[in-house]
Amino acid sequence: MRGCWSGWIGEAARLLLISASVFALGCQRGAEPDVEAPSTLFGLARPGAPPASLLFILVDTLRADRLGSYGYPRATSPFLDEIARGGVSFHRALSPSSWTKPAIASLFTASYPANHGVLRANDALTDRALLPAEVLRAAGYRTGGVVGNHWLSRRFGFEQGFDAYQRFTRDYVLQQKRRDPDSGASGHWVDRDITASAVEFLRTAGGTPFFLYLHYMGVHNYLSDPAPPQFGTQPSDRYDNAVAEVDRQIAELLRSLEELELRSSTLVVITSDHGESLSERGFDGHGVSLYAQEVLVPLLLSPPLPLDEARVVELPVSSIDVFPTLYEILGVEPPAGLLGRSLVPLVQSGPDAVGAGRPVFSHLDRRWSQLAREPEPIASVQLGRYYYVRDLNDPRRAQLFDSLADPAQLESLTGRAGPAIANPLRRELRRYATLAQDERGSSKQVEIGREILKELEQLGYVIE
Repeated sequence: MRGCWSGWIGEAARLLLISASVFALGCQRGAEPDVEAPSTLFGLARPGAPPASLLFILVDTLRADRLGSYGYPRATSPFLDEIARGGVSFHRALSPSSWTKPAIASLFTASYPANHGVLRANDALTDRALLPAEVLRAAGYRTGGVVGNHWLSRRFGFEQGFDAYQRFTRDYVLQQKRRDPDSGASGHWVDRDITASAVEFLRTAGGTPFFLYLHYMGVHNYLSDPAPPQFGTQPSDRYDNAVAEVDRQIAELLRSLEELELRSSTLVVITSDHGESLSERGFDGHGVSLYAQEVLVPLLLSPPLPLDEARVVELPVSSIDVFPTLYEILGVEPPAGLLGRSLVPLVQSGPDAVGAGRPVFSHLDRRWSQLAREPEPIASVQLGRYYYVRDLNDPRRAQLFDSLADPAQLESLTGRAGPAIANPLRRELRRYATLAQDERGSSKQVEIGREILKELEQLGYVIE
């Protein structure tokens, strides 16, 4: 274990310090004079201080409704709940897909799957994609990634822009188990090692602003790699056990951030790539549907200093909006042509934000792992309180839900909702379907190597 960490330290020590101009944190880029500047709102406007750093924590497979701050009665997330009380929470954030690769591609490119085209197991981002690590590195940030997901292999293009990028592999974990049988290492991934590597990266931070992306996997592995049975041993209990364990890991990481005297200059973001069905419809897993259980994710923004009062945004937003928001908060010029928008105006409005907002889309090829078969795409749109999902090849296969009255989306209103409700949803989804058809081929296809196939098989995936 130490050998691997020391390799990371050596790599981190060689991180490039890129000379580039950084936008002043106080810039408002067109904001009205009487509107609170993003830098002021998030406690980043400190005269003479260097730009704020960004710690971006993604917990794979984390459902929003399994956190206390989102209304869950079990004490699965005491630390994240504390973070929410001093920051900004988005209570209706939807992932653009229900499995990792298209979801992260959308997050990083601030565009929907119909735009970037990463929908199947062998799809990869092209070199033309401009990712956050590239944008922030050009703005003078030191960039690092520590990830535990097979889909974030360099083969698929996600490492672009990272000065140092470490992915914990199946072989690494098995080596650790053989070396130290009592280490607790099992399955594929060890979140403790991700935390430890992150701390080593932070130790090298110095006075240079950094962007550190962490991708935890313990919740994803709740069945094969369960945490201590705090809540029970049934599958749903084991999921909650894993949520509680990653909550402890994040608490440990942020304690280290405090001890290293970096917390007061670091914006922390916590979210997920997708959720998980837990037998609500007779199956467990993700990458199967676009119901709320698989696409509704937490999104927390924690400023360097806690806000006097928590801010909650209830309007629907998309993961494609996350990095445009962060670019504005940090004062970094965003790339041109992003489809996602900054959510800062919604945060500034707080509880006064009203209306339906703009449509939020999700997209899934249900044959994403069956490469010999034709695509079977489905897509959904959230518009205000209503959620509409349909088969893109067969418009007759559709469902409509009232997400406020029926947050679990168990009772379809299809056939009962009047045209005033149904027609705007249908129009938006037809528009998205046209975009999806026009943008086919925007990704590239790569061969999935033997190492990745081994990791996929270990997690129960079968690529045909």
